[in-house]
Amino acid sequence: MKFNKLAQMPGLDMGMPGMGGPPTAPMAAPGAAPAATTREEIGSPLRELGQILYDVDIETLLSQKIGSDTSQVAQDIWVMYGGNILGGIDEEKTGKRTDKQNVSPEDEESEQEKTEDSRWERLPEGQNISDITSLDELEATVQGIASDLAAKKKKEQAGGGAGGGMPMASIKLQLIKLADRYDSAGRYSFADILERPF
Repeated sequence: MKFNKLAQMPGLDMGMPGMGGPPTAPMAAPGAAPAATTREEIGSPLRELGQILYDVDIETLLSQKIGSDTSQVAQDIWVMYGGNILGGIDEEKTGKRTDKQNVSPEDEESEQEKTEDSRWERLPEGQNISDITSLDELEATVQGIASDLAAKKKKEQAGGGAGGGMPMASIKLQLIKLADRYDSAGRYSFADILERPF
């Protein structure tokens, strides 16, 4: 006599999901709008290029400026954080953020709103954008992220998206890939800057 092992009797599918994957969000009522995701802001001084790009929400910025030259986008970011249009810096535009302990979310949000038009104030106290990065490095990084986003968009259109994720993790992954490209091209100083932890 031959026996077939069955994990579940045929026809008795009770709709139970598998237990191997991570839990999913609860189902919304039909017709309900999807829940909005909130983006966590950085409340500490922006000491790294990756933190500046996260703060400016580079993916959203690039998607809003589709078709724009990436060097122009990089120059816009440079000016937002205290640089000037010619690639230099504005000496008066220095950072004002210090490391704070036990800051309430309301105070952090208030500070974010207050510095929206003066983002250079989010840099470490007394530092300017050129202490953190150069315009050339910023342009190269923005170009790399734009290339990765274009490839990702092309892949999503071809085979469907893989779902959402945390923006910071996505940017970090893109920076690591870009650092690897710099290593391959022999531009080790750029790669070392990008590989520093946040």
